[in-house]
Amino acid sequence: MKKVPMEQTLNKLNKVVPILKLGQKRDISSFISSELRYRRLFESAKDGILILDPLTAKIVDANPFIVNLLGYSLEEIIGKQLWEIGVFRNKEESKKAFSQLKMNRYIRFDDMPLLRKNGQKVEVEFVSNVYEVSRIDVIQCNIRDITQRKLTERILRESEQLLSKTQKIAKLGSFKFNFDNEELTWSDEMFNIFGVSKEVFNPTISSFINYIHPNDRDSMAAWVRDTTLGENPGELEFRIVRPDKTIIDIFGSGILLIDQDGKPSNIIGSLQDITERKHSEKALKDSEAHLKEQNVEILTLNEGYQALNEELKSTLQRIQKMNTDLVAARDKAEESDRLKSAFLANISHEIRTPLNAIMGFSDLLIDPDLSKAKIEQYVQIINVNGNQLLTVISDIIDISKIVTGEMTLNTELVSIDGLLKEIFTTYSKQIRKNDLKLSYYSNPEYSDIDTITDLNRVKQVLCNLLNNAIKFTQKGEILFGFNLTGNNIEFFVKDTGIGIAPGDQDSVFERFRQVEETLSRKFGGSGLGLSISKALVEMLGGTISLKSELGKGSTFFFTIPLTFNLNSHDHSNIHLQINQTRQWADKTILIVEDEDSNHMYLDEVLSPTGVSLLHAWNGEKAIEMVKSNPGISLILMDIKMPLVNGFEATQKIKLSKPELPIIALTAYALNQDRTKALQAGFDNYLSKPVLKDALLELLDHYLNS
Repeated sequence: MKKVPMEQTLNKLNKVVPILKLGQKRDISSFISSELRYRRLFESAKDGILILDPLTAKIVDANPFIVNLLGYSLEEIIGKQLWEIGVFRNKEESKKAFSQLKMNRYIRFDDMPLLRKNGQKVEVEFVSNVYEVSRIDVIQCNIRDITQRKLTERILRESEQLLSKTQKIAKLGSFKFNFDNEELTWSDEMFNIFGVSKEVFNPTISSFINYIHPNDRDSMAAWVRDTTLGENPGELEFRIVRPDKTIIDIFGSGILLIDQDGKPSNIIGSLQDITERKHSEKALKDSEAHLKEQNVEILTLNEGYQALNEELKSTLQRIQKMNTDLVAARDKAEESDRLKSAFLANISHEIRTPLNAIMGFSDLLIDPDLSKAKIEQYVQIINVNGNQLLTVISDIIDISKIVTGEMTLNTELVSIDGLLKEIFTTYSKQIRKNDLKLSYYSNPEYSDIDTITDLNRVKQVLCNLLNNAIKFTQKGEILFGFNLTGNNIEFFVKDTGIGIAPGDQDSVFERFRQVEETLSRKFGGSGLGLSISKALVEMLGGTISLKSELGKGSTFFFTIPLTFNLNSHDHSNIHLQINQTRQWADKTILIVEDEDSNHMYLDEVLSPTGVSLLHAWNGEKAIEMVKSNPGISLILMDIKMPLVNGFEATQKIKLSKPELPIIALTAYALNQDRTKALQAGFDNYLSKPVLKDALLELLDHYLNS
């Protein structure tokens, strides 16, 4: 850095300070001679020094240290005010401080942030004084860079916090005793070990001794005596009695510090709560004694420090896992926010696109000169986009109901084959891709399958999967149908489209998730269809999954429970059979139900059939009635009841009468509940609310078989 001679500095100062205009004379030569030593100190100082004009606050001179610290050249700052070059964050506050300096002739800031030329922040101590030099007031600012010191202080605080946490985890406290003033200092964990409040309790040698267990005070007194005489304190195990009378086992260790004169100056050490270890050791000894009495040889391990180290290691591993889990949770939350933002941007596009077409072509329809062909074309475009907009709005409403738990099911008897034929007819008319073929797989063996489910929701899931298949398949074939797998109906939709990469397959059912989330997405859609489908399938008691290969296509599967199986070859008469009045005068049904309203409903439904009805209020009574009434034809069994529940009652009844049909009627409606009931021995299962037609059809299947 270019040095500025002292004469030049004074010339600058004389030009800036208008005192000379008052006619006062200056002995410049004398001033220069007296300040040569100051110049050498000024140039070599390890702190920053600025010389300011007290009237204008402009910089008259600056030493190399402050120039390097701020990152400016000397020429860039000479003649300028500090706030002009941007070193202060708050210009008005710095002006206010300058006014205070002129008034008090002194100002100090122990921690002030300054900005370097490159925008980097440095923390400094800032001290400024107004001096009189040769009858001229001069402001000298001394600036010390404390950035590294502040960093060191922060690191020290963090280290102290980490040490405190580690001591708390290990139940390890530290202490220091000063021989000169007999001052005893405790760490925070020491107070926790002794069960006393840091704000109330003052640790002293006498108060410490008072907490020692009476039987251990002699050994502790000997330990203190030896230490006072200069003996190394070493290690000691003893007990303390907390204020709440709890006895705590302690392991203590210490180191004796010697001063320059060879005399003891301090003891530093630690106390550790080893109560749990002692209890474990006692339990182990008791176990060994018991085994020895039975002449059983056991190999014992010396736990000691190894056990403590393993415990600390295990604790640290748990902390690391907690940190990992917290990071994963944070990343998941950030990903969720990102997906929601992408979804909102996409849904805005999906709403505005059809809305633009609807409004645009509606406006064009006002033209009275439009031909009939044009009118029909515009109306068709409006209808198509209206349906598209309705689909988006329906998806948003559905996902809102799912999130708030307001989605409900309306069950009825559904012909599976009839449902798929209806969907095939609808989609065959809609597909306008010449290179795309839609096929429906119908297994003649299952053509008469019916089940109790929500027709509209099953149809919605199938349509969602078909819409996706059509959207992502430019040419080839789409095949859909169903099969029976155990007690479930399994639907499938298979396409020869673009497929899904393995890394994306686990996330396609998540809300707001789409394989493509950028502005360049080739395919439209709200990104809600699959997440809605998954929620609906789970509400119906089933599961949904997929198999896919990138570039070759995808197959989506979902299941719903087969509540009961009607292999009626005369499917056209099914509704007639349901509405006919059954005659079961020669049959007896035992209703096991603890709710009066449910029992009354079943009685009203079954009375017209002439069947004899018996009633038990719980499973225990049901077991007794089966033993005393051998003519019972069938049992309708609730699951959740007092004394003996439906599971236990069914298992006991099946031991003596395995052929007696028992049907579960319960509010537990999930798929796993149905599976659990069948595994427990129930012959079939109906979830509440029980529909009249479904109940009669199921009873007819068992009573007339």
